Amino acid sequence: MGPREWRLPFAIGDLQGGDRQLYFVGSPRHGRGSGYLRDDSAEPRRLRWAGGTVGYDDKARTITPGTLRFEDAEDAEDAGGAPIEVELEPIEPSVCFDMAHACQEPEQWPYWRTLVRARVPGWDGPCRGWFEASRYGSP
Repeated sequence: MGPREWRLPFAIGDLQGGDRQLYFVGSPRHGRGSGYLRDDSAEPRRLRWAGGTVGYDDKARTITPGTLRFEDAEDAEDAGGAPIEVELEPIEPSVCFDMAHACQEPEQWPYWRTLVRARVPGWDGPCRGWFEASRYGSP
């Protein structure tokens, strides 16, 4: 395996509450992404990131409050779970990363992580986690 290609827009997130976890990675604006939902059962539920209304505030380097939508990663006819619509909001200022070291020819673009509060259907109350965004190619 060689070096990772960082010059693309993507987002990663990890939400945790009690014995549950929702992890996701992808590019909802480009219609692709995946993740999993883990609870007290033995097997995690594989998910497909299906979109949402979370916006990016590049000047403040954070997200705007909104939703993320997930569906079962398996064929819809075989999947037993309902879609998951997560409410997400930033709760702390973001931490910004300098990505120049990640490229053969140094480049700069917004890349940041922010702490978030989320509401996941079926979970007891809000949970916390983080949302990380590579805004490569953003205006």
